[in-house]
Amino acid sequence: MLTVAKGTLRELATACGHQIPPHLYGQEINPETYAICKADMLLKGEA
Repeated sequence: MLTVAKGTLRELATACGHQIPPHLYGQEINPETYAICKADMLLKGEA
């Protein structure tokens, strides 16, 4: 969800003629969900 939000935010900023440096921050208490998120971010080159 964070990486999708980052992409959408970049698209909206570009459409308005702005450039923004988004930073991703998240928090998860469930170890399994954290592992899935971490793996997704590693595959996308975000972590």
